[in-house]
Amino acid sequence: MKRINLIFLTLLLFGAIETKCQEKNITFEVTTGQSMMEYGYWKMGTILPGDYVDAIAEKFLTTPPVSFEGQPVIGYIEVLINDEIIHRHAFKFTYPEYNRWRFSLIPDPYSNVSISFRHDWNGNFIRALAKLPKGEHLLKVKSYLEKDNERIQVGYGEIKYDNTNGSDVDMMKIADLIDKNATFDPQKEMSEWIQKNGGVEAWRKANDEDLAKSDAEDVKREAQNYYKITAKNNCNDSYTITVNDAQTYVINGKGAVVISVARGKKGIVKRNGTIVTTVSENQENGTVVICN
Repeated sequence: MKRINLIFLTLLLFGAIETKCQEKNITFEVTTGQSMMEYGYWKMGTILPGDYVDAIAEKFLTTPPVSFEGQPVIGYIEVLINDEIIHRHAFKFTYPEYNRWRFSLIPDPYSNVSISFRHDWNGNFIRALAKLPKGEHLLKVKSYLEKDNERIQVGYGEIKYDNTNGSDVDMMKIADLIDKNATFDPQKEMSEWIQKNGGVEAWRKANDEDLAKSDAEDVKREAQNYYKITAKNNCNDSYTITVNDAQTYVINGKGAVVISVARGKKGIVKRNGTIVTTVSENQENGTVVICN
């Protein structure tokens, strides 16, 4: 009996060591505001309330059977704290072409990514995070592939969730938006909008007006920031013209180009790298000759 208990304890200890030292191969892409940081097996990352998180299983821990290749499979995600599962998510998709699988933990509900890539969108993980007490929590993320009742673990990673300071972010609202927009189809929405607003011709007219307005604003902004001068080439040779070693223009034989110079500055005009003239703002809308 003592020998059996010893063996049992050894197996338990071995299992605990295996769990603790499990190989990590998941990279996390965490978007905070307009900034995106990448964390993985080489560096522990942290999620804050309101962050969006994608995960990438790199170089699968277990090589899937050949029967998985190019076939519909089930992706299965588990997230644990202190070895207690706080979130599970399963979804169908086509087995990844390479041993690299990207999936969403907290997708950005405002993203316009195609619906064909939203198979993994689910708001339950962020709901689970919203229920956690204040503090720093170590999240263990496991990813599996399953087909015909055969499941293999292909990914494992760890990242922290820190809500120590609390947050004004409405986590439940984000979760609801994720679930709602999981079935959002941009093309369908656009088609419905076009029909609602007078059909394709009305949409085209509105689009053309928006473009014209944008172009007019660009011209106005250009005029406010730059003055224009015509650079004329009276020779048959082709030349590359530079202004202040920044803007570049090409004149193919006899002809001219309109060059731009920032207002308040002089423009050093070079022809094939050699200075030919210097212009100033009082020459605006005038002409300079770069070759006779």
